[in-house]
Amino acid sequence: MDLTLDQLRVLDAIAAEGTFTGAGRRLHRATSAVSYAIKQLEDAIGVTLFDRSGHKASLTPAGERVLIEARAVLARVEGLHRVTRELASGFEPRVLVVIDGVLPLEPMMRALRRFTELGTPTRVELKVEFLLGVHERFVEDDGDLYLSLGVEDQTPERERERSVSWRALPALEVLLVASADHPLTSRSQRRSREELAEHVELTVADSSRAGSVRLAAIGSPSVVRLSDFHAKREALLGGVGFGWLPRHLADEPLRDKRLGVVLLDEGFRRRFTPRIGWHAARPPGRGAAQLARFITEELEARTFRGRLR
Repeated sequence: MDLTLDQLRVLDAIAAEGTFTGAGRRLHRATSAVSYAIKQLEDAIGVTLFDRSGHKASLTPAGERVLIEARAVLARVEGLHRVTRELASGFEPRVLVVIDGVLPLEPMMRALRRFTELGTPTRVELKVEFLLGVHERFVEDDGDLYLSLGVEDQTPERERERSVSWRALPALEVLLVASADHPLTSRSQRRSREELAEHVELTVADSSRAGSVRLAAIGSPSVVRLSDFHAKREALLGGVGFGWLPRHLADEPLRDKRLGVVLLDEGFRRRFTPRIGWHAARPPGRGAAQLARFITEELEARTFRGRLR
């Protein structure tokens, strides 16, 4: 069966215009050329597509079925043309983004939705790591963007080797908390590190191979390490121990008095300056740059809404 896109376009035009003559005007062709193209298509598939006995070209039942498939093929071809045009204009086939799981995911998802609604040909991959694991994954998988907490500054020699550029994102605050009925939150009094060390400390493991960084660790000898901050919040709510929790995960259970602040005498708040970065020698392409802009806007909008409250 030897079909051509031209024959399918002629079939679509006749069905849309209702006559071979109308299809000829639409396609800027002679009526005879339209008739010849349809005859070739009918011969190729062995099916009569039009009832030619009346003034209008009426589709046969078989013609109606073939038309459905023909229009689906033409739509896919048009989609292919659009994709190739956009790829040629600078959109990447794939954008890999590595993010630190301590960051709020809700604005990330809003940014991703805005990006997908553009209808670009770029396929986005998101990978979640923690602390130094963000940069490790970004480098090993040749990522396009990373969103980190900024703890890589603890290892400046490795930062230089990575040759990345970055810009700051809105600050992230973490709070030292425990369940409302935990001994460390039972009284409004300052606690020393020595007092905290008598209790179980909850942490999220650095996902790098070295696993050497712990987020603002207190240094308790009894530690439970969890895979992510959502699991950590559940462990905190369950009274397993105390630990640092990002503000966007802590605010609601603090308001509901399911969590309480642990008043460490050195301070129960820590502020970090997250960053969004990329390879210095390979600036973001059109898709990555657009996604980075959406992410930054959504994180800034979230911070602004938080201030209004």
